[in-house]
Amino acid sequence: MSPHSASRCVAAVLHLACAVAWVPSNAPQVANPRLIRSRAATSMSYLESLAVRPPSAPTTAFMPSAPPSAPTTDAASDAAIELFVDKLYPEEGEGGYWERNSASRTDGYWEYIKRGEEPPQTLVYGEYPTDTFLEMIDRACGHAGIGPDRSNYHMADLGSGTGRLVLWCAINQRWKSCRGVEYLSSIHDVAADVLERARAAEATDCPGLIKADEVIFECDSWDTADLSNLDVVFVYSTGLAEMVRDESNVLVELTESLNKRLRKGSVVITTEYRLGEGFRLIESADGKNDFIGGVSTAHIHVKESPGDWE
Repeated sequence: MSPHSASRCVAAVLHLACAVAWVPSNAPQVANPRLIRSRAATSMSYLESLAVRPPSAPTTAFMPSAPPSAPTTDAASDAAIELFVDKLYPEEGEGGYWERNSASRTDGYWEYIKRGEEPPQTLVYGEYPTDTFLEMIDRACGHAGIGPDRSNYHMADLGSGTGRLVLWCAINQRWKSCRGVEYLSSIHDVAADVLERARAAEATDCPGLIKADEVIFECDSWDTADLSNLDVVFVYSTGLAEMVRDESNVLVELTESLNKRLRKGSVVITTEYRLGEGFRLIESADGKNDFIGGVSTAHIHVKESPGDWE
C-alpha cells in the first residue's frame, strides 16, 4: 500500500488531557505567551494503539551531535504568532484541531471503521509540536552546513497534512522554498486554503508574514513527487510502524522511495524510526511531544547514495 501521510500518523481515537508546547533552551525567546498552548496528551491505551517500538541501537555509524545551526535572526513577530495560533491553526472553534482531524477522515478512514477494522496509521491525523520542529530543522541545518540565512535552500515536509509545519517554518525562517507534499486531497485542500488566507493577511494586516520566497503545497506522494532539489526533509514517521520489518526500526518503503528521489547530501529527519541503506544516521535527538505522551526521538540522516538521476 502506498504511504499516505506522515503528518496524520499518530491517533485513531484520541484521549485528551492537557499538554504544554516546548520551547528549546537554545531557541529564540518569544515574548508572546500565547505561543504556549494547551494541547492533546495521551493515555497508555492510546500509546499502545500506536504500536511504536522503542528504538534499538542504530546499525549505521553514529556521529556525536554537532552544534545546531544558529536559529534565524528574524523569527516571527508577535502579530504573526497570534495570526498563526488564533486564525490559521487555532486549537478550537472554526478551523480548529478537531475540524482539521475530521477533514483527514474523509479519504477512506471511515470505510475501515464501518468494516470493524483498524484504519492504517497512515490515514490518521496528528500534529507535531512547532517548536520541537524548528529545533530539529536547526539541528539538521547545522549538520548540513546551512546557516541562519537559508534563502538558497529548499525544505519540505513529506506527509504535510494541513500544512501547519510548512507554514510555521515559512513565517519564521528565510528559505528559497518551503514545501508540503500530502497524499490525502482533503487535508491538502485545507493547507491550500490556509495559505490563501495567510497571503491575504500578509497583504493587509500582517505585512512581511511569510519570509520564505515560496510556499508550495502539492497533493502527491513521496513515491511519485519530484524531490530532487530538496536540501532538508522532515517526515513525521511516528505512526509508520507498518513500514518497519524487524528490530532494526528501519522504515523500509520510505528508505527505498527517498533513495531514488533525493539527491546525495540531502539531510532527512524522521521520528521514532530511522532510514536504512543509503542514509547515514548522524544524530538522534529527543524533543518534547506531548501528543504522543511526552518525548519523541528525531533521527537526522545524511543521504550518501546518489539519486536515480545522478
